Amino acid sequence: MVLKIVSNLIDQWKRKKYAEKLDAGLDSFLSLFVLELELKQKLENAFRHTAAHTPFPLRMEMLRALERYEAQGMGLEESLQKMNEYGNSPALARVITLLVHISKQGLTSHGMDGLRRLQEDLRMQQQSQLKAYGSRLALLSLVFIGVSALVPAMFLAFVSIGSSFLELSLSAGDVLLISLVGFPLLDGIILGILWVQTPYFVKGIE
Repeated sequence: MVLKIVSNLIDQWKRKKYAEKLDAGLDSFLSLFVLELELKQKLENAFRHTAAHTPFPLRMEMLRALERYEAQGMGLEESLQKMNEYGNSPALARVITLLVHISKQGLTSHGMDGLRRLQEDLRMQQQSQLKAYGSRLALLSLVFIGVSALVPAMFLAFVSIGSSFLELSLSAGDVLLISLVGFPLLDGIILGILWVQTPYFVKGIE
């Protein structure tokens, strides 16, 4: 029972992180897609060209959607919906809904305005995430400075001074191990937390 709960929690975490990766590529996709449509490209041609230049893993999901639609004969709406089955991203769901609407109603000024508004909404959401990340970064930076500089210095001072009037069970090897392994390990943990907290659109990785 416990293993099943842990497994479900891990799966939910993976899905959430995958959704964040998908969201990170949406602004790039919409920017190029709107440009393609403004150049009077057909919807399918615009989607195909834009998908090829969209950041991973959104690119992979879009190319798979094209494969299902063009080679396997799956309907466009069903093929697009499958892009979001695993990540279940609300932002990607909005994009898919708008794409399906345009494919059914044709490209109109209303559809173009919808794409532009969606792009603006996504950028505002990224700005909000960036502000929250900046606050966490400032806090973790202070913690990192304390762990990497102040705490080791205080520890060594305590060992040096305290050993003169306290009975410490720490040997020279223990002190060396804590200094060379313990504190760098804490630094690595803090940096790891900072990396996990960094939004994917900030990392800019494929």
